[in-house]
Amino acid sequence: FRGHVGPVLSLAVSAKGDQCFSGGMDSTIRCWTIPNSNIDPYDSYDPKVQEDTLVAHTDAVWGLSIHSTKMQLLSCSSDGTVRLWSPGTKSPLLNTFTADTETGVPTSVDFVRCDPSQLVASYTTSNTYI
Repeated sequence: FRGHVGPVLSLAVSAKGDQCFSGGMDSTIRCWTIPNSNIDPYDSYDPKVQEDTLVAHTDAVWGLSIHSTKMQLLSCSSDGTVRLWSPGTKSPLLNTFTADTETGVPTSVDFVRCDPSQLVASYTTSNTYI
């Protein structure tokens, strides 16, 4: 896959294994269609594997998590935000969560599996919040 400008810092793959999301130093999240495993790896690059680019973060995207049944994506960035996305929709950014500056910067994020309406985020201050 080609698309990011700089290192890729995080990946999330859908439960079906047909989509992949990558977050990078370039502050973007790239949405990919995983090609059929029977293709020849020496075939020329197909730019259609990149479905979309999610843009809202202003610094590196450190963490991604995908909700398997809702097809929603969480991201956390060194810009201090956690964002909730609905990839593939007209307006993919659903919500932005910003903690107080003393909380630190979010370093990882996930959905709470027993209650998918909640999320959990960890911060550079060694704190984790639901």
